[in-house]
Amino acid sequence: MYDKIKPFKNKEEQQKCQLNFTNPENLKKFEELNKYGQYSVEFIGHVIELLSIEEKTGMEGAFMFKKVLEALKNKKDIFSIVSSATHNGRL
Repeated sequence: MYDKIKPFKNKEEQQKCQLNFTNPENLKKFEELNKYGQYSVEFIGHVIELLSIEEKTGMEGAFMFKKVLEALKNKKDIFSIVSSATHNGRL
């Protein structure tokens, strides 16, 4: 999802933000996870999509959130994940 997301082109597009990846059809395969944790899969998906858009809309070459997602995907230890979330983080 992160790699397919496009940044906002202008303020108007940002104000009319539509989430394209975290729709019920795409999230259906994760419904079972709603039995666990405090937040719904839909909420977590929306947060991930919005943070991805924001990172790509911000500074050119921003990558911090992408590094956190990669660390989570690769089942890194908590220290690696936290390190990924800092400006000096290295994996």
